[in-house]
This record gives sequence, C-alpha cells and structure tokens, in this order.
Amino acid sequence: MDTLSNPTGNWDETRIGQLEALHRDGLSFTLIGAEIGVTRNAAIGKARRLKLPSRKPIKIKQREPNPNAPPRRRRDIIKAIAMSRAKAEEPVIVVDPDRDYRCTIYDLQDSSCRFPMWPMQALHHERFYCGAPGASFSLGNPYCDHHNGIVCGPPRQ
Repeated sequence: MDTLSNPTGNWDETRIGQLEALHRDGLSFTLIGAEIGVTRNAAIGKARRLKLPSRKPIKIKQREPNPNAPPRRRRDIIKAIAMSRAKAEEPVIVVDPDRDYRCTIYDLQDSSCRFPMWPMQALHHERFYCGAPGASFSLGNPYCDHHNGIVCGPPRQ
C-alpha cells in the first residue's frame, strides 16, 4: 500500500496489522516503513503508541570493505583526492634561500605560502605573505615546509 491510496496518513486496521507483523518478524523500521508506505519515523511513532515491545538492536552482518569502492564520507573523499593529486604531481620544489618571495594577498597562488610576514600594527599596503613555493592551499597545507615546521612543529616519526 502506498501513500497515494491513503493520503491523510491515517493508520487503518490493515496497516496496523502489517506494522505489528513486520515488527514481530524483526524487520528494521526503515524496511517496515517502506513496506507499509510511511516514513521510518512514522512507523517508530506508531509502534511506540501501540506499546509494541522494544527490540534489541538488529545485528547486521558487516560486509568486508571493498578497497576499490569509492569513499563515502566527505573527509575520505577529500583525502582520496589529495592522495591522487599528490601521487600524480609530486613536483620537485626548489626554494632559493637568497630570493625574496614575499607577496601581497592579491599575488597569492595555490602553491604560495600564506605565512604572514608583517608586524602587528602594519597598514594594509605593508602586509606581505611569505609567498615561497611548496604550499598547497587546495590540499589543506597553506604553508611552505619552513613555516609549516614553525606552525605545526617538527614532523612526527
């Protein structure tokens, strides 16, 4: 039975009987709701109002993770993109210690270090960033190796 045949969402006797039978069989409320034609929360609410006995959580057999499956969480997706870019690109970065890479906010690029190089009371036109290559702002590393060591500390081993 779908929601179109019962647009008001009223619980008739057949729907209540289906809910009780499916609940007794141990189906999850998501499956019960899909079977009856209501939302999961509507099925849970009706089961509570009918004072159906509470059940222990249904144990679901865990699937083994597929290493070739695409990531599902946003954090994992960003990490996968960063890893693929790092593997694909990995350019050799040569930083000339005698060169002044400082730049304004308007001159920053994705690979420019964003470490601020100005004193506290500097005017806007006096504010420069490090600008040295070696950063990757899009991959979450806004500083060059030197300033990354200052901000984050030495790398752990």
